[in-house]
Amino acid sequence: ASFPEGVRGSAIVTKRSLHTGKSADLGRSHGFFVKVRGRLVNEEDPLLGLSPLSYQTFNRFRADLSADDLDEAVTAPREGVGESPLRDNLSALLAEVFYEARDRYESHLKELEKEGARKREQERSYVPARLVEHPIADVLSLPSLVPGQGAEADESWFYLEVGTKQEADELVKDLYTKPRTQKYKYQYVSKGRQGRLVEFNPKQSTFYLNQDHDLVAEYREDARAAMLLEDIATAEAVLEIYLREHGMAPHVVGELLQRRDSLLRGLANDHVSSVDTITQLLKDSTNDKYDLEVNLVAASRALGFVATHLGGAGEPDGIARFTDYPNGEQKITLEAKSSGSVPDLGHLDFAGLKEHVTKRGANGCLLVAPMYPGESLGTSSSASARALDNSISCWTVDDLARVVQLVETRHIGAKEVLDIVLNQFAPDDVSAAVERLLNEPTWERRSLYVAVLDALRGLEGRLVDQPRTVSHIAAEVTRQPGFEEVPQGEIKRAVADLSGASEGTLILESGDRIIANASFDEIERRLRGLTGEGGEPRRGGTFRDSSDGSEDAR
Repeated sequence: ASFPEGVRGSAIVTKRSLHTGKSADLGRSHGFFVKVRGRLVNEEDPLLGLSPLSYQTFNRFRADLSADDLDEAVTAPREGVGESPLRDNLSALLAEVFYEARDRYESHLKELEKEGARKREQERSYVPARLVEHPIADVLSLPSLVPGQGAEADESWFYLEVGTKQEADELVKDLYTKPRTQKYKYQYVSKGRQGRLVEFNPKQSTFYLNQDHDLVAEYREDARAAMLLEDIATAEAVLEIYLREHGMAPHVVGELLQRRDSLLRGLANDHVSSVDTITQLLKDSTNDKYDLEVNLVAASRALGFVATHLGGAGEPDGIARFTDYPNGEQKITLEAKSSGSVPDLGHLDFAGLKEHVTKRGANGCLLVAPMYPGESLGTSSSASARALDNSISCWTVDDLARVVQLVETRHIGAKEVLDIVLNQFAPDDVSAAVERLLNEPTWERRSLYVAVLDALRGLEGRLVDQPRTVSHIAAEVTRQPGFEEVPQGEIKRAVADLSGASEGTLILESGDRIIANASFDEIERRLRGLTGEGGEPRRGGTFRDSSDGSEDAR
C-alpha cells in the first residue's frame, strides 16, 4: 500500500569488499543505492538511516533499487529523504532485503565449509580465509586506513605490519585471489618489557611474539601452554582487524587494545610460575627493596623451598624451609638488600641478620644484594670477614638469578642450594660454589633427556632384529656434541626417568632392555613435561606451521 508502483531492483554480495571501490560519480560502491524517478537520493548515506548492519556482509553488499513512490518524501534539492512514515516503511523493506542477502551469503559460506570438510586431513582448513585473509584484505582496502604501526594508541596499526601503501595493495590482491599455500609461523623476538605482545606480518605469514612481554615470558617455556599462547596472540592480532572492519575508529581500537594488554600483563603477574619470569623479575628489582623481597621469596620457592614473606621491623624478609630426610627440617632466613649502587657495611648490618637467624631458630641465612663492598679485595674484604663471622651466605642478585634460570633444565633442588647457604659465606666463595653447581656436570639433565629420545629415533629402521638397550642408546648419545663424556650410568638414569614419565609408552626392563609401546611422536608428546619439547599435534590443519619457529627471527 505504501508503494503502489512497487520497489524494483537487485542486490548482490561479492567475495571481495566493495567498501574500497569508487564508481564514476560516487565516493562509495557498497550499500543501498535508492533512485527516485531516475535520480539517486542517498549519495552520502549507504544505510539510508538504518542502524549499522553486519559489516562482514555489508562491506560486500550492494543493492540498486528504484522507489518512485518516495518522491513526496524527497527533500529539496533532492539530496536526501526526509523523516516520514513512507521512509520508515522503506527502511523496514531495505532491512529485509539486506537480511535475506546476508542469510544467502552465510549459507554459501557454510556450503564452502562443508566441501572443505570432505577433504583429507592435511588439506582441511579449520581456520577459513573468511576469518583471517579476507578481513585483512577488507580493512587494508579502506582508503582511510594508513599502513604502518604506531608507537602509541593512535590512527596507525597496533599489531599489524603491512609496509608501504604499494605493498599493502599487492597484499590485498593476493589475499583475495590466492589460496593459502603457506602456513602461518610463530617466532619469538626481543622487543623489550614494554613492547607489544605480537607483531603480525601477513605478507610473511608470521606472528612475531615479544618474548619479553609478561604474558609470553610466563608461558613460553611450557610447550603445551606456548601453543595456547600463540593462539591468543593470533586472536589478539586479528581482533584489531575485526574491530576496524566493523567501523570502529582506529584510535579507539588502539585505546581498547592497550587497555586489554595491560589486563593481560596484570593477569600474568598475578600468578607467576615461570622460572624465566622470576629470573627477570629478580634482575629488575635490584633498586626496589619491596620488589626484591617478594621476588626473593618467589625464587626460593622455585629452588624447592617452602617460603613465606615476612618483612617488618625486627623480622627477616622471609623464611624458607626444606625437610631433608632423614635430617629433619632445615630452615633459613631470607634477606634482601636492594641498592642503586654497592651497599655499604652499615646497610648490610650483618649482626642484625645474625640476630634474625637466632630469633627464628634458623640454620642459616641467604642474603641477596646487587653487589658487596670491597669486591676487589675478595675474601680479605670487611664484608667477607663479617659474613664469615656471622655465617651469612652472601649471594649476588646475578648469582641467584642464574641458579633460578637453570633450576629446571639442570634439575637443581633445595638440597643443593641449602648446601651452599650453610657452608659458603663470603661473596666470592658463594659465587665459586654457584659456578660449580651450574657447570658440573657439563651437560644439562633436560638436554640429556632430549638426546636420549633423539638417539632412540635415530635407531629407527636400524638393527630391526635387535631389541634396543641402554648400551645402544649410550653409543648414540655420546656421539652428540656436548655429551661425549656422559657416563653410561647417567644415560641409564635418564632412560629410567623417561620411562617413569612416559605414561606407558617407553619401558625400561631389567637387563637394560628398552621397549617402545608407541610411535616416537606420541612418546615425545607424553614426555613434554620432562623434556620441554612440544611434539607434533595429534591432528593437523592448514593454518599453523608446527615446525620449530622459536629462534630469534630478526
